[in-house]
Amino acid sequence: MILHVKRLQEHKDRLFGVNNKPEGFLVDPMMTAKHIVFHGRVQGVGFRYTSLRIAAGYELTGFVRNLPDRTVEMLAQGTTREIDNCLRDIQEYFGGHIKDCVTKEIPYNPRYTDFRISY
Repeated sequence: MILHVKRLQEHKDRLFGVNNKPEGFLVDPMMTAKHIVFHGRVQGVGFRYTSLRIAAGYELTGFVRNLPDRTVEMLAQGTTREIDNCLRDIQEYFGGHIKDCVTKEIPYNPRYTDFRISY
Protein backbone atom coordinates (compact mmCIF):
# COMPACT_ATOMS: atom_id res chain seq x y z
CA MET A 1 0.00 0.00 0.00
CA ILE A 2 2.76 2.47 0.93
CA LEU A 3 4.65 1.63 -2.27
CA HIS A 4 1.49 2.28 -4.32
CA VAL A 5 0.99 5.71 -2.68
CA LYS A 6 4.66 6.58 -3.26
CA ARG A 7 4.40 5.66 -6.97
CA LEU A 8 1.21 7.70 -7.30
CA GLN A 9 2.95 10.73 -5.78
CA GLU A 10 5.96 10.28 -8.10
CA HIS A 11 3.58 10.14 -11.06
CA LYS A 12 1.85 13.37 -9.93
CA ASP A 13 5.21 15.06 -9.42
CA ARG A 14 6.24 14.15 -12.99
CA LEU A 15 2.96 15.50 -14.39
CA PHE A 16 2.70 18.69 -12.38
CA GLY A 17 6.18 19.34 -11.04
CA VAL A 18 7.02 19.01 -7.38
CA ASN A 19 6.08 22.59 -6.43
CA ASN A 20 4.38 23.66 -9.63
CA LYS A 21 0.71 23.61 -8.63
CA PRO A 22 -1.53 26.02 -6.76
CA GLU A 23 -1.95 25.23 -3.08
CA GLY A 24 -5.05 23.11 -2.53
CA PHE A 25 -5.67 22.36 -6.21
CA LEU A 26 -5.01 19.24 -8.23
CA VAL A 27 -5.02 20.03 -11.93
CA ASP A 28 -6.26 17.21 -14.14
CA PRO A 29 -3.85 16.85 -17.09
CA MET A 30 -6.83 16.13 -19.37
CA MET A 31 -8.26 19.61 -18.74
CA THR A 32 -7.62 22.44 -21.12
CA ALA A 33 -8.91 25.97 -21.58
CA LYS A 34 -9.95 28.01 -24.57
CA HIS A 35 -10.46 31.75 -24.84
CA ILE A 36 -13.08 32.51 -27.48
CA VAL A 37 -14.25 35.83 -28.90
CA PHE A 38 -17.44 35.77 -30.96
CA HIS A 39 -17.93 38.49 -33.58
CA GLY A 40 -21.14 39.40 -35.38
CA ARG A 41 -24.60 40.18 -34.06
CA VAL A 42 -23.94 38.50 -30.72
CA GLN A 43 -25.21 41.10 -28.25
CA GLY A 44 -28.89 41.77 -27.67
CA VAL A 45 -29.92 38.31 -28.97
CA GLY A 46 -29.72 36.26 -25.75
CA PHE A 47 -26.25 34.98 -26.60
CA ARG A 48 -24.88 34.91 -23.04
CA TYR A 49 -27.94 33.25 -21.52
CA THR A 50 -28.20 30.66 -24.28
CA SER A 51 -24.45 29.98 -24.07
CA LEU A 52 -24.83 29.47 -20.32
CA ARG A 53 -27.71 27.03 -20.89
CA ILE A 54 -25.74 25.12 -23.54
CA ALA A 55 -22.58 25.03 -21.39
CA ALA A 56 -24.64 23.62 -18.51
CA GLY A 57 -25.06 20.46 -20.60
CA TYR A 58 -21.31 19.91 -20.51
CA GLU A 59 -18.74 19.58 -17.76
CA LEU A 60 -17.24 23.03 -18.19
CA THR A 61 -16.06 25.90 -16.05
CA GLY A 62 -15.45 29.49 -17.07
CA PHE A 63 -17.57 32.44 -18.10
CA VAL A 64 -19.25 34.30 -20.92
CA ARG A 65 -19.53 38.11 -21.05
CA ASN A 66 -20.23 41.04 -23.33
CA LEU A 67 -17.31 43.26 -24.31
CA PRO A 68 -17.56 47.00 -25.04
CA ASP A 69 -16.69 46.46 -28.74
CA ARG A 70 -19.98 44.48 -29.22
CA THR A 71 -18.26 41.08 -29.21
CA VAL A 72 -18.81 38.31 -26.68
CA GLU A 73 -15.91 36.74 -24.80
CA MET A 74 -15.95 33.21 -23.44
CA LEU A 75 -13.55 31.22 -21.31
CA ALA A 76 -14.36 27.53 -21.52
CA GLN A 77 -12.45 24.98 -19.47
CA GLY A 78 -12.82 21.21 -19.54
CA THR A 79 -11.77 18.41 -21.82
CA THR A 80 -11.13 19.31 -25.44
CA ARG A 81 -14.11 17.19 -26.46
CA GLU A 82 -16.51 18.92 -24.05
CA ILE A 83 -15.34 22.39 -25.11
CA ASP A 84 -15.51 21.61 -28.83
CA ASN A 85 -18.98 20.07 -28.54
CA CYS A 86 -20.25 23.07 -26.58
CA LEU A 87 -18.83 25.51 -29.14
CA ARG A 88 -20.36 23.49 -31.97
CA ASP A 89 -23.78 23.68 -30.30
CA ILE A 90 -23.46 27.43 -29.75
CA GLN A 91 -22.45 27.99 -33.37
CA GLU A 92 -25.32 25.82 -34.63
CA TYR A 93 -27.86 27.65 -32.46
CA PHE A 94 -26.69 31.13 -33.44
CA GLY A 95 -25.89 30.24 -37.06
CA GLY A 96 -26.34 33.52 -38.91
CA HIS A 97 -25.51 35.73 -35.92
CA ILE A 98 -21.85 34.65 -35.60
CA LYS A 99 -19.66 36.10 -38.33
CA ASP A 100 -16.31 35.04 -36.85
CA CYS A 101 -15.06 33.11 -33.86
CA VAL A 102 -11.46 33.59 -32.68
CA THR A 103 -10.28 30.75 -30.46
CA LYS A 104 -7.02 30.54 -28.56
CA GLU A 105 -5.89 27.72 -26.29
CA ILE A 106 -4.70 29.06 -22.94
CA PRO A 107 -3.50 27.50 -19.66
CA TYR A 108 -6.16 25.87 -17.50
CA ASN A 109 -6.99 27.92 -14.39
CA PRO A 110 -8.41 25.90 -11.47
CA ARG A 111 -9.88 29.01 -9.79
CA TYR A 112 -13.00 28.68 -11.97
CA THR A 113 -15.32 26.13 -10.39
CA ASP A 114 -18.48 26.67 -12.44
CA PHE A 115 -19.65 28.26 -15.67
CA ARG A 116 -21.37 31.61 -15.32
CA ILE A 117 -22.27 34.89 -16.94
CA SER A 118 -19.74 37.55 -16.00
CA TYR A 119 -20.31 41.29 -16.05
